[in-house]
Amino acid sequence: MPVPETIGESFAGELADLFAQKAVPILWLGILFFLFFSLLDYFVHRPFFPLFLSYRLTLGIFVLVLLSLLHFRSLQRHALFLTGTALVAASFTISMMVIHIGGFSSPYYIGIVLTASFAFSVLPMTVTQVMGIGIAMYAVYIGTQVHSGYPLSRQEFVHAVTNTVFYFSILLVITIKVHDDMKIRRSIWHGRRKMHQLRDELTIYTGDLEYLVEQRLQQLEELKFRFSELYENIMDMVAVVGEQGEVLLCNKRFTKEFGVSDQTTPPPCLFDFFVGKRRNKMVAQMLPRFSGRSPIYGVETIMVTAEGKEIAVEISGSWVDIDNSGPGCQLVLRNITKRKKMEQQMLESTRLIDHSRRTAILGLAKLAEYRDQDTGTHLERIREYTRILTRALSGQSGLQHLITPSFLEDITLSSVLHDIGKVGVPDKILLKPGKLCREEFEVMKMHCIYGSDVLAEAQRDAGNVSFLAMGRQITHFHHEKWDGSGYPEGLNTIDIPLAARIVALADVYDALTSKRCYKQALSHEQAREIIVRDRGSHFDPQVVDAFLEQEANFQRTRMEILLQ
Repeated sequence: MPVPETIGESFAGELADLFAQKAVPILWLGILFFLFFSLLDYFVHRPFFPLFLSYRLTLGIFVLVLLSLLHFRSLQRHALFLTGTALVAASFTISMMVIHIGGFSSPYYIGIVLTASFAFSVLPMTVTQVMGIGIAMYAVYIGTQVHSGYPLSRQEFVHAVTNTVFYFSILLVITIKVHDDMKIRRSIWHGRRKMHQLRDELTIYTGDLEYLVEQRLQQLEELKFRFSELYENIMDMVAVVGEQGEVLLCNKRFTKEFGVSDQTTPPPCLFDFFVGKRRNKMVAQMLPRFSGRSPIYGVETIMVTAEGKEIAVEISGSWVDIDNSGPGCQLVLRNITKRKKMEQQMLESTRLIDHSRRTAILGLAKLAEYRDQDTGTHLERIREYTRILTRALSGQSGLQHLITPSFLEDITLSSVLHDIGKVGVPDKILLKPGKLCREEFEVMKMHCIYGSDVLAEAQRDAGNVSFLAMGRQITHFHHEKWDGSGYPEGLNTIDIPLAARIVALADVYDALTSKRCYKQALSHEQAREIIVRDRGSHFDPQVVDAFLEQEANFQRTRMEILLQ
């Protein structure tokens, strides 16, 4: 049945008022979260932290100006336009940061997805409004990247397509939810308006009151039935449970999924549908909320349907009064299995990219290793020795704040690049079986400079990639010595980057215990004696102490790799 024009306009007016009320806290939360994520900039892209902080502050000030406009009642009817402007501005700000950290390959574009998902899920908007603002936000992202002149390589193009598919998939899911929410709001508004009309009519008609009351009660029952139909046919599962989790009421969707109804005797318990070990955890988590009649927000778990199928569910609820049954917690159980699968696929894609990157880096580093067949699995051993030393050092005094999980990942990845500069050393020097003369050794020392220059060029093309920056440090300084007698800069003590000091010991240990064209391999005990002797002269004392603590792991790792 078509809605009369006056009714439609009243509904639109009520929707606009509701939007204006919700827009203010949403914009405030947006400012707080956007500034909060500057911590991510600090830890992940520290060189850009001042620039990104200025972007975030500028956006925050801009949104504050929009918020100040919403305090004028005459401008509240433009709340949709002001909020949409804020969202597009947020998309532009994130896009400007993305330009500096990798273009389409930067994961920072997820910020646009999160901003859109949060705003569209909370604000009362129509499908047209969501699609319009959503497309505008993504158009700003695409336009900014293209206008920046960032080279669109094949890999960048793949990232651009992947980002676009993911964004519009999320936007489509949100649009479906917005469509359903708007239908429910309109149905509720019509029902409320109808009840108000019935109440007004009952106050007007004073003749034959009993007949009129009976007639109106019948109409109210009909309205109650319609609301019940809406409750029964909602897309999500709905159940009202008691303080012990017993199901007092449930809709058709809940009954279909779990094979029980509110007429089942004895009443089914919600906790019976949780999976294995998660059941005890959910009982411990939710029973106190039930007994304390506290609201429940966004609890995620796994449940088992009547068919034995496991589904991921998000549970939210609040307490309501039920006729003749006392209070109960009305829970909305949303099936998020597809969303979880999509998140898992994204995680697996990220892991695949990381694995591919590691493989490519190891293959690049082996360019230098393949010229000398005696080195064998030198890079693999260096990588494992470096990992062992770094983990041991992470617990030592004064180093906890330096050796973070990202530091460990970066040094493990970039340690294999330490001798990449040897591709520039002539074979007659690199493969010489005897001792190098002074002129030859000067040429050999240049491999530190060659490697640093190669990685500097790679870093210039790839942007601010942390493992490349650390790789430059390792390549350039891994032949420096604690007493300043090393090369190429003659640095000493803590002036030598920590990553280079760690790899220096790992490299020397492997060189001592490996056969070369100019020498035989030493035993672990002989290598240990040399390293201890050079503690405080060649090597950082803390790194030597970590080696002594982990020498059993060094021996075991060396033997495992040799036997592969």
